[in-house]
Order: sequence, then structure tokens, then C-alpha cells
Amino acid sequence: GIDFFRVKGGNQHVYSFHALSDTIAETEGLDNLVAQKDADGNYIGSYAGPDVPFRTEKIASGYSYLRNVDRAANVSGGNFMVDFKITDFRNQLENSGDMHLRMTMLNGFDLNEVAITNGDPPPRDANPETLKYVLARRSGSNLDTLFTTVFEPYEGERYIANIENISNIKHADGSALIDGETVRAVKVTLENGRIDYIVYA
Repeated sequence: GIDFFRVKGGNQHVYSFHALSDTIAETEGLDNLVAQKDADGNYIGSYAGPDVPFRTEKIASGYSYLRNVDRAANVSGGNFMVDFKITDFRNQLENSGDMHLRMTMLNGFDLNEVAITNGDPPPRDANPETLKYVLARRSGSNLDTLFTTVFEPYEGERYIANIENISNIKHADGSALIDGETVRAVKVTLENGRIDYIVYA
């Protein structure tokens, strides 16, 4: 599945995502993740900031309800991957196996930050204690942002061999290249050799 999520205007755009997962199996492109901890190695604050306590209701954004924050600053090209290890918390499957949901973000711009945090669902029957969230943030002025994300659910072995943005997209008459966030094309190559092109315009 591919998510093209466009936001126009304002000075800060944040893409937030979680899966049915409390465990991140692996990441790529986030080698500079820094844990938001104190000198004793304990997580402090919330996604709203190291000085904003967890569950501070005065923060209108709700960011104080996200804790155990790891931040990667200045993600060049806005490209990264997070692989969620999926858990059948409600025991809906006879055999849950080794299930994953791999999130690959392919943007045409730099990200100011990518954070991985914990968010706690309401304490109801069969709800997990916590879920892992990924938040990708872009800051600037009068922004026009097209977040582009490929989601690959798989069990055991992956079936996607390669994912890439397609550049040099031209207008229908072939005259000029298209700039900005109005068009995006993604090429997905599967392990069986099939190639898919997915276009947003």
C-alpha cells in the first residue's frame, strides 16, 4: 500500500503513524537516533519536549501523551524505514507467525526530525500497554508537503526487492519537468520480478 498525504500551508507538518506493534524490529536511515534521557539513563519528558512531563493536559497538541522518545534530527532527503514487529494482542489469529509491517518513507525534501515514541492506548480489555509511534516532522514557512510512504505487510520473508522515487517527470506534452509537490511517482520492484509504478497527480 502507498500513502500520498499532502498538507499545504503553515510552518510545521507532522506525519504520525503507529501499527499494532510495541516493538521496532529494525530501522534504516535513522542512525542518529538519540534517546531523550537524563544523566542517569532514564527517559524524561514527552514528545512535546524533555521539560514537558508525560500526560500534561495543558499541551493542546496531545504530544505530551507520547513518551520514551528517541529523536533523529535532520533526516536528509526525508527517506527512512521503520519495521514494526506485529503482535496479535487480541488473539484473533490461529497462528500469528512472524508478522511485520515495514514503513518506508520516500520524500522529496529533508525532514527536520523523525521520532520514535510510545503511545499508551486506553486501558481496556485486550488493549496493549503501549504502541510504538513514528512521527516525521518538517518545519519551514508556507509549507507544501507531500509525505510519500510505502507500507509492506509481510510474514517471515519480504516480497519487495526495491522501492524508489521516479524523477524527471514531465508534463503530458513533454515540455518541462514538474517541480514541487503536485506529482509523485514511485517504482516498486517485487522479488518475483514484477514492477509496479504508482503515480500521484
